[in-house]
Amino acid sequence: MLPRSIYFGWSTERATADDGQVRWHRASDLAAYRGDLLRAVRRQWRIEETRRRLADPTPIPVRWRRVPAGLAVQDHAINVFGAAERDAATPGSGTIDDLAALLRGLPSMRLVILGEPGAGKTTAAIRLLLDLTAEPRAGEPVPVLVSIGSWQPHRQDLRRWLAGALAADFPALGSATTDGSTIATALLDEGSLLPIIDGLDELPAAARSTAIVAINAALHRGDSLVLTCRTSEYVAAVGDADTVTAAAVVQLQPLGLPALTAYLPRTAKPRPDLSTTWDEPLATLRRQADRQLLRVLRTPLMTSLAREAYSDTGADPAELLDEQRFARAEDIEAHLLDRALPTAYREAGDRVARWFATLAGMLDRGGTYDVAWWRLFRSGSRGINAAAGAAVGAVAAAVLSAAAVPRALLDVAFTLAAAAVGALIGVRQPATPSTVRLSLSAGLRRWRPGAMTARPRLRIGAAGWLAGLVAVVVLVGVRAGWTAALVGAAAVGVVRALDAWLDVPADLGVVASPISLLRSDRTAALTRAVLRGALLGTVAGLLTGPELAAAVGVAAFVASAGLTAWWRFTFARLAYALAGRLPFRLMAFLDDAAVRGVLRQVGSVYQFRHARLQDRLAGRRLSADDTAAVPPLDDDVPESSTPFPATGPVVVILTALEVEYQAVVAHLLDVRTVVHEAGTLFEVGMLAGCSRRVAVAVVGEGNQTTAVVTERAAALLQPDVVLFSGIAGALQGDIQLGDVVVGTRVYSYHSGKATSDGFAARPRAWDAPHRLEQRARHVSRNGGWHRLLPDPARPPVVHFKPIAAGEVVLADRDSAHAALLRRHYDDAAVVEMESAGLARAAHLRGDLPALVIRGVSDRADEGKTAADRAGWQRTAAANAAAFALGLVIELPAEV
Repeated sequence: MLPRSIYFGWSTERATADDGQVRWHRASDLAAYRGDLLRAVRRQWRIEETRRRLADPTPIPVRWRRVPAGLAVQDHAINVFGAAERDAATPGSGTIDDLAALLRGLPSMRLVILGEPGAGKTTAAIRLLLDLTAEPRAGEPVPVLVSIGSWQPHRQDLRRWLAGALAADFPALGSATTDGSTIATALLDEGSLLPIIDGLDELPAAARSTAIVAINAALHRGDSLVLTCRTSEYVAAVGDADTVTAAAVVQLQPLGLPALTAYLPRTAKPRPDLSTTWDEPLATLRRQADRQLLRVLRTPLMTSLAREAYSDTGADPAELLDEQRFARAEDIEAHLLDRALPTAYREAGDRVARWFATLAGMLDRGGTYDVAWWRLFRSGSRGINAAAGAAVGAVAAAVLSAAAVPRALLDVAFTLAAAAVGALIGVRQPATPSTVRLSLSAGLRRWRPGAMTARPRLRIGAAGWLAGLVAVVVLVGVRAGWTAALVGAAAVGVVRALDAWLDVPADLGVVASPISLLRSDRTAALTRAVLRGALLGTVAGLLTGPELAAAVGVAAFVASAGLTAWWRFTFARLAYALAGRLPFRLMAFLDDAAVRGVLRQVGSVYQFRHARLQDRLAGRRLSADDTAAVPPLDDDVPESSTPFPATGPVVVILTALEVEYQAVVAHLLDVRTVVHEAGTLFEVGMLAGCSRRVAVAVVGEGNQTTAVVTERAAALLQPDVVLFSGIAGALQGDIQLGDVVVGTRVYSYHSGKATSDGFAARPRAWDAPHRLEQRARHVSRNGGWHRLLPDPARPPVVHFKPIAAGEVVLADRDSAHAALLRRHYDDAAVVEMESAGLARAAHLRGDLPALVIRGVSDRADEGKTAADRAGWQRTAAANAAAFALGLVIELPAEV
């Protein structure tokens, strides 16, 4: 999270131009700028350190271990250390207090910090920044911490994004220099900043590899960098792209009993004999080191939750050792997560818990962890969205008809029609925060031919403009003649054209806070509404008289303000507040929750302090062994030291997305983690009614990654069968959303040759193994797999058809890729991005049966976003997982 902006002054000479823009006479004198920025950054994060209680009374003693260059997640040792790794002078392990010394000892001052969920990556980044600024060295770059979530690496240059993000946090950095750039850009270009980029894993899976490539491309010789990421996500991203050039890689280690013993007693109030409530539980853990509690407390997240639940309240943590109450590690974890709200809101009771449960449920249905106020209620009740739009349409129509329609029956019909149009827009048209920013260049960009291509969701929004145009033409035509009606229609067109300059979407990547974004959108909404109402009302008055002028002006004001993100959010939050499901002052509540530590602010959105807290509040099941410690990623743990229990044959199920992985692992029992030497993680568990173990991995999107992970799974686990379970987009009209497609053949449709005459396809295809396909058909017919479905009474249809696999997300029926599929692969039922990699890897091994099973989540067209928002990804993933696991159960001893 980036705290509220902090302003700082510059000591150098400056002048103000006629346009009010500050311009610097000595833009090259960056030493003075660095000094002011250094003090501002330290002040900023010292405030945040106190707010997060990172040093109260002492930091959690998290340790790290350097990852050897030979494990394929780090650049060559000579590039990282300037020498062979065995000759490197940098330490191989230490605490987070030693990270500053490690970074300063690297020739490039580039570092990647890895860790599992809850391992303390962001905390380590904050501590690193504070240590670097506590005793700055001459000429050393100033560390600045930014969250990566707003970066779009396929569209934005790294330096441009960084400059914008920094200017949002420190507005003075956005001031212009004499050469037309900004101070932030000048500091970056001079190598005067050390970007600490937090959360590579927050980017979509397909963007992480692109981000690494973009980072390497943007780094000049001598540029410094720190990057944080979850371990498995980073391993997958590096596998698809490259390592971060010249960067050392360290992994945060789980907390051990000595670290817990040194930390937890210091957080509790001492008794008269100087003992604490933690002494007895920790003594028990020393005697019985296999207790579930130790497995839970190995992550700083759970340790901090335990500290808040017991040290801060005086409650007795000995209850966590009750094996009847807490038989499994996940039971303890759920208990600690459940205590988070009562601890933060001791005075509020069930009311606040109900509000947070509503909020978490909305995010869960929307498939996001971002509390973005402008999207929050899109995943809520369609009735509320429809009511918001209908209210706007009805009020606007009622005002117009009262002034211009003499008959009550026509008045009612006109109002009902407008309400229906408003309801349609409220349900179907997404709203985006805007700002009023008079910009000629922005207007021209929005009106260029390529930007005006109509899309279905834009046509829905255009329905409101069309309805308004018809109303103005009819009313003015009846009152003043059809020539006047044409003038009125032209006025509506002028108002719409002005939106290209007055309705510029806000740059969400450089907004200081969610509250400031809401205020900006409210100002923009009211400004547009006043201008539209005044212009259309004036025209109507000149044409027809004052009575209709007032009605047109009021109707235009209501319609303009009422279909904005601000109005829909206001309407919906009031509706939820009246129902008791959310507070009336929702934004103030969210900001207070961030202060209390339940939420955290990340740019223009809020998030729960950890994804697991949101999942718990939303009622989602915790994974059976999420708290198991993952073996360290180092050469002291070779492949053979991660023993795989030889209790029976194995089936590997690969997935690309988290929603697909969760759909499979939700059916598994006694789940444990197995790690390939290159870092790929497999969750291995048992399936009820099956002697085979099931190993699940998330490979990320793309055929290349899938092929690599397939080979690693085959080498490490030696499976009998490899399946791919996931979602796909339908290409044929007879396949419905939620149906299951079993791939009888896999096409690699990107294979071919680009010539002057166009693309010449060179099809590559792999047929499904006959025995495996026949067994899948048998499973489909007997229906035993239906019991694994979320709704066994309504099983989906299973199709046995070819599948097309490429390297792009197909979301447009008129695209070149769609035309290619229709021309050369017209029998393909669905399209996706991983099956060719699986089929290719299995083919090269020669003895590895592989089959692809896909649930249909969309139609591979412009409606993909709407289908995803409606929850079809989760439904399709659950259906595919159910069929895949049903097939596993019925596999014969010899496949």
